[in-house]
Amino acid sequence: KGKISPRYVIVEILTAGMLVLLFKFFGLDIRFFTYSVFISILIVVSFIDIKYRIIPDELSIGGIVIGFLLSVIFPSIQGFSLRLHSSVSSLLGILVGGLIIYLLGLFGNLVFKKESMGGGDIKLLAMMGAFLGIKKVILILLFAPVLAVPFAFFAKFFRKAETIPFGPFLALAGAWLFIYGDQIAQTFFYF
Repeated sequence: KGKISPRYVIVEILTAGMLVLLFKFFGLDIRFFTYSVFISILIVVSFIDIKYRIIPDELSIGGIVIGFLLSVIFPSIQGFSLRLHSSVSSLLGILVGGLIIYLLGLFGNLVFKKESMGGGDIKLLAMMGAFLGIKKVILILLFAPVLAVPFAFFAKFFRKAETIPFGPFLALAGAWLFIYGDQIAQTFFYF
């Protein structure tokens, strides 16, 4: 007879809605199953980060391994027909995603004189790179801060909070870009 948390209901409805959307886009293709794992990880990570301000390594590092292996086995999830191209894209997504956000964190530490980016965000973006590849991970780095800025201002001026969890914004940008990222990448990249 315990109460059901509203978070539980939101997570269940959001997950079901995202899986229906994935099915609409991909049918029962391997991409549906792969991206179902990806989206489920992003949802769980987002709600954990919002509540506890951490991103568990079990999800991010485990996701890196799963994303890379699935990219090697099923190159179509990276948009390639050859395993070599898919593997390289996934590996570069891991390295570039993790490295760029790590360097941004170091820069933020120097500017703000305190920790500006958590280690969980670094591993989360590397995990997203494993699933989405180098082009989309770069786009996530461009779009996630744009999504986060209004919430950061609200938290700063109305809640007097010094930090916000960045994982949900990375996840939101990643979820959006895995669907529309190919079209957007064609606008930004020539390689």
